[in-house]
Amino acid sequence: MYLEVCDKDVFDEFINGPNEKIWEMIDQHQDWDTIADFIETKSLHANAPRMLYKKEREMLEIRDLNTPLHMAVRQGASKSAFEKLLKAGAYRSLLNQDGETPYDVALKENRYEEDILELLKPPDTVTTNLETIQKMEKSMHKVMKDIAGPLIEDYGVLLPQCSILWEKPSGEPANKYNTSLHFSVPMMYGGFNMTLDRNQPSLLVESFCRIVGGSEQEHFIDKNGKIKSRNVYGNSRCGLSCLSCI
Repeated sequence: MYLEVCDKDVFDEFINGPNEKIWEMIDQHQDWDTIADFIETKSLHANAPRMLYKKEREMLEIRDLNTPLHMAVRQGASKSAFEKLLKAGAYRSLLNQDGETPYDVALKENRYEEDILELLKPPDTVTTNLETIQKMEKSMHKVMKDIAGPLIEDYGVLLPQCSILWEKPSGEPANKYNTSLHFSVPMMYGGFNMTLDRNQPSLLVESFCRIVGGSEQEHFIDKNGKIKSRNVYGNSRCGLSCLSCI
């Protein structure tokens, strides 16, 4: 499961409440089996870092990108807790602000047995394609910023990491070769649909805005990060991105 993360000012208690509860439990160093049990009931938050209000975010030099799985590693969770987090949909390939996966953190902690390290290790589909993933992610982020840059900046939107499209969470079914993800941006009235074809490999990023006719665009990203874009229904009213028409 993947929750679009942005400033808490954007969301109501339905979204903010579970995130606050999870991080309150983490800050209190509560038992990780208990925390994992709660996250299993709120699986949408399985990968969400600590969400902040805009004023809080703007005071930080570096944003904390640790996920609950990162923190479980740092706080010495049990094997059963890790299994519950993975079952809830925790991604093993997500990077924190230091560019580390939970597995990287576990290796540095130097206190986990091999069976737990194997649980945390990112899948081969990620580790054998890191160069391609990095190139695709850079281009994917460029597409998103070109279309919705002001909104992304104003609402503190964390752009998705491309590696999650290459990783099949243990709690989710996935096509063997294709993985899809929808990513919304506040006040865009639409967002981005991403579909990865691992055979090529290639990434299709579809952008749309529901209140602007003709805004749908397709952006094809190849393994080298090259982008080819086209308007699905010809040109939009102004010939520019959908947000220019709002």
